[in-house]
Amino acid sequence: MRYSPKAGCSFLAVLLLLMLATPALADIPMFFVIAFAKVTHWWTLPLILAIEAAALHWIFEFAWKRAVIASIIVNLVTGLLGIVVYPAVGMSLYPGLAPVVIDMTGGGTRVELGATLMGTAVIDTLIELLLLGIIFKVDLHIKKSSQFLFVNILTAGILFATLVVGAMPDRMPEEEVRRVEQHFASEIQYMHKLFDEMPDKIVRFKNTSIFEFNQEWRQAKWIEADGYRFHQLWIRGPASSANLQNPSMAKSRRVEAQYRKGNIVVTRGWEDEILQIYWYEIHRTVKGEEFAVVAIFESPE
Repeated sequence: MRYSPKAGCSFLAVLLLLMLATPALADIPMFFVIAFAKVTHWWTLPLILAIEAAALHWIFEFAWKRAVIASIIVNLVTGLLGIVVYPAVGMSLYPGLAPVVIDMTGGGTRVELGATLMGTAVIDTLIELLLLGIIFKVDLHIKKSSQFLFVNILTAGILFATLVVGAMPDRMPEEEVRRVEQHFASEIQYMHKLFDEMPDKIVRFKNTSIFEFNQEWRQAKWIEADGYRFHQLWIRGPASSANLQNPSMAKSRRVEAQYRKGNIVVTRGWEDEILQIYWYEIHRTVKGEEFAVVAIFESPE
């Protein structure tokens, strides 16, 4: 096998365009979340190395021993380079592309995680192909390089599935949700009232999904909310938020169980491992975008 820059040039050009686009689809801190996840989920690494070694064997016709060595080398290099490359690419492109993705998908943690993993898979593929061409003299045909990109996306999917499944909380009993709703009925009614007032109190920033909140209204709601039993209260938009009561000073929060039905999400968890709390979220569409009024209550029990 031989390295032919001309043969792989067109594929690498397309791959470069993908590399420039996909990392910016997610929030920048997600890159560091993924880096941390790769350390905490170290047991997925042998599986990923084995899959890539098999890909090198079947796609590029490496002998098995050579495939394993190559898989370890290219993953080690991409892992080290990724510490610098991922955040740099993301920070340069996030401001322009993130609003587009939020408009298309509505955003959310899983969207951010999936988009970022897709971006890292594309970057990894570009770097790995260059290394394979330079070090192992691989002929970078478009078909074989495309197949190798697919394998990298597959291994990114393994990490995505591991993180999503591992993060899924237990289901909260409906009886527990009803007790919370009865105890904080006046607060929940006030949250609905905020939604009723919002259309006249928010203004879209140019042609983006970013909204600006009327400051006088926001200050008035802060004062009103002080008369309720909110541990914390805020409004979350697709690319903006407004804190209405008690900015969080918590060092950590842990989720135990969750309940979802319609536009309501209720989550039980702990704040700083000391205070048991409930998140209560109401989701509605306002001016064509999804907003959430989110409250945190101290456990009544």
